[in-house]
Amino acid sequence: MATLYVRPEALSADPGRRDADGNAVRATVERLDFEGAFALLHARREDGAPLVVSTPGARLAETPQPGAAALFGFSARDAVALPGAPDHA
Repeated sequence: MATLYVRPEALSADPGRRDADGNAVRATVERLDFEGAFALLHARREDGAPLVVSTPGARLAETPQPGAAALFGFSARDAVALPGAPDHA
């Protein structure tokens, strides 16, 4: 088993958007934490895995709100697969 890791700033919080190479993860937004010039969007996948996405403050109007399910896109070059089961399993 392996776990896929993607940094929060490498994920796109645009609802329904996938990166050019088609990678995306579906999750439901639980909360937004405002951190000044950006916000951290905390979401959870159907399997219980947490997902954190960093989004610029200027794009908050386009960001999925708590309770919304959305696709979060990323590029394969920004993903790293490491051996082992995820912590939430």
